[in-house]
Amino acid sequence: MTVIPTLETERLRLRPMTIEDWPQYEQLMQSDRSQFMGGPTPRHVTWGIFSHDIAHWVLFGHGALMVDDKTTGKTVGQIGLNHGPLFPEHELAGSFMMALKGTAMPWKQLSGCANGPLKSLA
Repeated sequence: MTVIPTLETERLRLRPMTIEDWPQYEQLMQSDRSQFMGGPTPRHVTWGIFSHDIAHWVLFGHGALMVDDKTTGKTVGQIGLNHGPLFPEHELAGSFMMALKGTAMPWKQLSGCANGPLKSLA
């Protein structure tokens, strides 16, 4: 069985996806903010993408992790390594929840993960 890691930086906790993440994930993927991820998508397609993100861990040993702000405890986004039939080369991708719209936190914080905790998964 694949163990999905929990990784931490000074400000962020990267953790496995859970069913509790579904409502916020669905909201993101059905919004205009998902336009560069193939969206907005209908609910059944969004469920397939959500499940796909989890299945990557079992199939390839890497995948998506939800990102929590350690100060507030709120989920602020998702980051992960994509690979497989739909992504022939490894791709680092991230998305941010609607609540972060207009804030400065996202890419500065998550880009540090690429050279830190996520580097060990590549």
